[in-house]
Amino acid sequence: MALGSAGSGLLALPMLSDGMNFDWPQYYETIQTASRLTCHTVQSADLDGDGQDELICRGPAGINAYSYDPVTGQWISLPPGPAWSDAAGWAAECYYATIQAADLNGDGRAELFGHGPNGTEVWSYDPTTGVWSEVPCGSDPLADGSWDGAETYTTLQCADLDGDGSAELLARGTTGIVAWKLTATGFVALPDGPGWSDAASWNLPQYYATIQCADVDGDGSAELVGRDNQQLQVWKLTASGWQGLPFGPSMADADGWNQPQYYTTIQFADLDGDGAAELLARNNTQIEAWKLTDDGWAGLPPGPLMPDVDAWNLPQYYTTIQCADLDGDGADELFARNNTQIAVWKLVDQAWQQLTYGPMFSDADGWNLPQYYSTIRTASVLAGATTSGRASSTVAVLIARSAYSMLTYRYATSGWVATTAPWPNLNDDAYQAVAELLGLSAGLQVRNIYNDSSALTHAASTLITKPIPAPPPSYTGSPTVWNETVTQLAAEVGWAIAVNGWYGNVSGLTTATYLDQNMGLSTVCGTLQLDQDSTSAELSLLSIAFNIAWAVLGVAAPLASAVAGVLATACTAAAGSWSSGPLQGDVVQLQAELTNAFTSAQQLQQGQQLAITGGYSTAPVVGDYGMLAAIGGQLQSGSPAWNWDGGEGAMELAAVQSYAVSCWQALVLPAQWRWSVNPTAITWQNDPSYADYVTNEWFWDLSGTGEVCATYFTSHYDGPMRAPSMVLPATMQLLFGPDSADIGGPVYPLLVSLGDVLTAQNGWPQLTGDWTSPDDSNCEHVQPPYGPEVAAGSPPGGAPMPPHANVADRGNRLAIVPVDTSVRGEVYEPVPADDLNDLQVRARVLRVAGDQVLVRVTVSNHGLVAAEAVQIVEASLAGRSALGGLPSRPTHIGAGRRVSRQLWFGAPSKTEGTSDLRVRLVLRDGEHVEMVALSQP
Repeated sequence: MALGSAGSGLLALPMLSDGMNFDWPQYYETIQTASRLTCHTVQSADLDGDGQDELICRGPAGINAYSYDPVTGQWISLPPGPAWSDAAGWAAECYYATIQAADLNGDGRAELFGHGPNGTEVWSYDPTTGVWSEVPCGSDPLADGSWDGAETYTTLQCADLDGDGSAELLARGTTGIVAWKLTATGFVALPDGPGWSDAASWNLPQYYATIQCADVDGDGSAELVGRDNQQLQVWKLTASGWQGLPFGPSMADADGWNQPQYYTTIQFADLDGDGAAELLARNNTQIEAWKLTDDGWAGLPPGPLMPDVDAWNLPQYYTTIQCADLDGDGADELFARNNTQIAVWKLVDQAWQQLTYGPMFSDADGWNLPQYYSTIRTASVLAGATTSGRASSTVAVLIARSAYSMLTYRYATSGWVATTAPWPNLNDDAYQAVAELLGLSAGLQVRNIYNDSSALTHAASTLITKPIPAPPPSYTGSPTVWNETVTQLAAEVGWAIAVNGWYGNVSGLTTATYLDQNMGLSTVCGTLQLDQDSTSAELSLLSIAFNIAWAVLGVAAPLASAVAGVLATACTAAAGSWSSGPLQGDVVQLQAELTNAFTSAQQLQQGQQLAITGGYSTAPVVGDYGMLAAIGGQLQSGSPAWNWDGGEGAMELAAVQSYAVSCWQALVLPAQWRWSVNPTAITWQNDPSYADYVTNEWFWDLSGTGEVCATYFTSHYDGPMRAPSMVLPATMQLLFGPDSADIGGPVYPLLVSLGDVLTAQNGWPQLTGDWTSPDDSNCEHVQPPYGPEVAAGSPPGGAPMPPHANVADRGNRLAIVPVDTSVRGEVYEPVPADDLNDLQVRARVLRVAGDQVLVRVTVSNHGLVAAEAVQIVEASLAGRSALGGLPSRPTHIGAGRRVSRQLWFGAPSKTEGTSDLRVRLVLRDGEHVEMVALSQP
């Protein structure tokens, strides 16, 4: 198991592994069924109308969806959904965080909703044709442009507010709650809800993050709830508008409910099975629960102990607190992940009972990292399979993403079990007779030959016939039993042949892509004019391997998702024997390491294949019947995600290009590339390369930085005469284009983003700027182009207002905080406090409001490997701690990527001049501390 990976290596569908970059938040945070990461409101995810939730996620190329098969216990691929891809801009959190499913038009099937770069989109899936169609929305309900802040877009949710069977769309806008209903002509506005506005401080996470919907009175329609600075507000949409219901129990800021370890656990569930949802939440000691009665909110028996002193105030535990009907009796159970496994409780006759512990999602296995624990969900599926694959009741299964795949578990009183189907029992006499009919060696049975291609071919020609072959004379059992046994084994043989053939195709693709010596470091070394025998470089095997699998996933062909899953899962498993950090050495040594790495990944593919089919390796191996039937069945049915239909050419090209890009990234530092500020390029106008740079626009224009000069970033290296020179045009063209028939075939140009290279994004290393000089450029504060800053948010704090007696004005319960909207645009250089890793902290003052300042803290990863579980645990400006708390969620920062968080501080004294901003980060491999000098705001 690779360092930091989660899970036991259990193989399951879909294979959303780390190798497909599903440990990046823009992908794993979109994994959902009827519940999402950013909201506790339960919505329908039944896209095909079969009575079960579908599993939905977004990958680089767009939406992937999977339907649960009760027969095999696996998730079966649906045709690809809307192309909400990275290239189309959906990798931005303000877009991907809005993706959700709900039955918006009341047709019994859930629609897919998302607010993206092109506005609001609604899509419907037709199971009879396998076609996704966009649903007309009329005028965009979110067209006002105020939905790019977490305080608004994370509140987008769907619930049946009027009890008519279709869900309405609602959200908290800057002025309060707004809602719409989807009609045949598009979205129609409903009456505005409570005035939970920015001006009333509802743009603070301790308030907006609690907004959700649940049927608290059991009348069949959902109510709107949200915590103010005193208690929970409850509102109901009626024919005459929004009406307040009795407010919930006290959850005051003064009692600590403004801390994320408490307010993020506020949720609703039908704990007693009566159709009305109860309220529950964790305080600093245990779970508390309440029920809405005719007399108001009544306390229920205190729930399980989850005290802060036992680390339940850490997000890897408290964010996993959820409820679902795990045993299928109509009442929801409570479950959560502790540092070892899933724990489960049930409210029975006014007392909480602990049930059988769940799967071993332990910290020791990496489940304390957000890319794993935040994917723990439940899905409502059919309780058991019949001959038609349907059942009369549903049950919630537990799902979670490991480093390898999506795992699915079902609760049983005797212990939790993976849902993959067991091998069907066969009649011993008939089973032995089939082995005799096939002439198998003594001691061998049919299920021992599923990885033997020649034996399978013979078995298929004998068993897959019409009519069913007659039994050998030694069989004296029932003809019916014989026919049933042969039919079952014939199906298994067909699946095994399909699975083996498919894995053979993937193996060929792997060899053609990754083990082609022409695409290695040596080739790139030649284009950079480096001596491959002496040049030392740094190489991350994990980064290269995973980026290749991700590139395959980005191909639009439906087959790419299944291929990428297999490749990436094998790479993830093989990485357990690789170095977890960068390798150092000359190009020849690193080329050998690359070849060894992909050879071992290919061997793991063979092991994966054997784990599905079973058979013999060095010893008998028991396969996975559910995986065999699911994959084999999809291959035989022509599923677009598994049908090898010629799309491998595009996948091979994408993988080879990604391989080449990774090699380039490893070698630009040894090539001594630099970035320099060159405002007029007069110095280089005599260079014959200059005309190519102008024609091909190999410049980065920073004229909007506020400087008086027009600023350009361009690249150069020290040529053979040790004189500064531009990078040769032929080399630049291989990377950036334009496309040309004379530059090396279909792989080149790589057409990478010049902006990514210049700003050290997406795996490109940070390069120095030796030529930056105010004397030469007249630009005093030119910085690398890290992107525009956006001012947002309001200061924390504000004195609580007294409770209102009048229900009608309860929507504006929070104190109004005056805000000075002036924005400071200075960027300040960091002063490193240590040199432990490749993280870097930058800061910018965004806003001054009275005696408080809003600072945007940006953490960049300039290394070649991802930084895992990064979290700000300490931040102080001139010795003053951040106001309103620190971000509660650890995050993954990919190689060459960055994340930003906004923090409020008390303004330093005017006499202090520059002030030190101290930021301490913890991450999986240790910690990082930096001091950033901020000038007087």
